[in-house]
Amino acid sequence: MQLLCLHACYVTEIESTDFWKREVDVSDEDIVQIFNDAVEFVDHENTVDVLDSGPNPRGTKRNIYQFDGGEGDVYRCILRAIAADPPRRSLEYSELKRRTDAECVGRSPDSSSIIRSCGQMKDLLKDRFPDEHALDWDETKRELHIPDPYLLFYLRWSNHLD
Repeated sequence: MQLLCLHACYVTEIESTDFWKREVDVSDEDIVQIFNDAVEFVDHENTVDVLDSGPNPRGTKRNIYQFDGGEGDVYRCILRAIAADPPRRSLEYSELKRRTDAECVGRSPDSSSIIRSCGQMKDLLKDRFPDEHALDWDETKRELHIPDPYLLFYLRWSNHLD
């Protein structure tokens, strides 16, 4: 929050502590600029690289899905679905499936692929970053959780998935 406030001051050119004495108009463009500036200080690049790459395909070619302005496999599709509006730190499978379908132009990942990939993403992070808890997949409830709000912020505002 402090980082967002700092960048809001930069964007709106507030340079003194007397800002409470005046009204400040913050446009939608300003808000986008504030978030884009602040995300530079949230370092989840390695985490997203691991999630986006998925496990070693071991010779099996992955299905590629088309997005508005790009393409990617099921892992990229899931990450884009997490980043989509509205922001949620917990997604039930039905919502995750709806979002992955919405991200794709044409064909989208099937249910079993999404469920399997969520479990693999959880395992990848556990293996690579055992002390972090950025993403969790509850197989029993079929829910994807993002306990780390900075990961969600990074996915939404970085250009990592573009």
